[in-house]
Amino acid sequence: VNTLGHIMTEDSSSPSSSGGNSSGRKIRSHSPVPSAPIRPTVGGQFASQLRSLREKIDTTAPHYVRCLKPNENLVPDDFDPAMIADQLRSAGVLEAVRVSRVGFP
Repeated sequence: VNTLGHIMTEDSSSPSSSGGNSSGRKIRSHSPVPSAPIRPTVGGQFASQLRSLREKIDTTAPHYVRCLKPNENLVPDDFDPAMIADQLRSAGVLEAVRVSRVGFP
């Protein structure tokens, strides 16, 4: 029984390994194709971007300014509580306050 090492050494010492064979034609060697660089997946890109965003947010103290219409006529010092509450709800401010109260940053 021939071992793989023995077979490999026989192949390297045979005349065909120098590019020819018994018929005189050259044998094309099958060299491995260089592999293309591995492209990141969409999920991997998303995770990387999310990680980067979280690092930026964690290093800052963001402040948000929300502009609200106090009433339909835009009259100063006249506040319509229902209209303001609806705008705060639509902008997601009330939900952000709820989440913050639970203990999330």
